[in-house]
Amino acid sequence: AEWEYAARAGTNSAYPWGDALGMNQANCLNEFCKDSFATTSPVGSFAANAFGLQDMQGNVQEWVADCWSSYNEPSMLQALFSYLPNCQHWNEPDLNGLHVIRGGSWSSIRLLSSSRGGYEATRRMDDLGFRVVRSE
Repeated sequence: AEWEYAARAGTNSAYPWGDALGMNQANCLNEFCKDSFATTSPVGSFAANAFGLQDMQGNVQEWVADCWSSYNEPSMLQALFSYLPNCQHWNEPDLNGLHVIRGGSWSSIRLLSSSRGGYEATRRMDDLGFRVVRSE
């Protein structure tokens, strides 16, 4: 939830810049984003969102602290959201060993702020990374 809030930057739209993918807004499959990068782009190649964060959509998918669970299944989201005030317990190890990734990457068109997936923590890919976050 924190990642999505940061990616949306206070908006209700699909992307922090609006509801359309747009050209040269993020790094994704070139025929969709029309960016000038064949793979990853240097950090800061695209405009920051309203929170001053860059590359929340596209470039690389990002690991988050959550473990994959039924909460992440779209059919369960609405029912669970009504009685889960926070997701702290999702940080406990789950039975299937999958962890959540958010955002999209240079090799996909799935860049929605709400996009999520689950991978094994040992998975290594050239379009998968992480963001260092400092809490005060």
